[in-house]
Amino acid sequence: MASLSYEKVISSYVPLPICVINKQGKVLSASNRINEVFIYDRIVDSDIFTLTGIKATDLYEIAISHEYPLIRRNEKIFKIIPQRIGSEEEALLMLLLLKNSKKDITMRECALLRFKLIIMMSLWPIWQPKKGNPLLIP
Repeated sequence: MASLSYEKVISSYVPLPICVINKQGKVLSASNRINEVFIYDRIVDSDIFTLTGIKATDLYEIAISHEYPLIRRNEKIFKIIPQRIGSEEEALLMLLLLKNSKKDITMRECALLRFKLIIMMSLWPIWQPKKGNPLLIP
């Protein structure tokens, strides 16, 4: 039975613009909604610095500080909310890109989104699909 990795699950089943990067800044996976942010069809294997102008090392630090940067893409402004995934040595970074509307995204809303994603990742072993049984996330 093939097992899915965190980055594949997150990018496949979360209906938001999300991508997952490694410590070198290489995009490992991206959701179908990422085209709302970047005009490119496929950003997998791209460098996050090329896409955002922000270094991967800075994004890892932002995940700790919770001071979320804004980027302008496709004539819209997006807030980047990074979340570490996995063990310390092999930690990947999930980047949630939320459209910054007239009503600014509050720290409370960012924290709530991060909490929901952490819960989803912690429950992943329970959700792993069995052969012939697709993964359905409520």
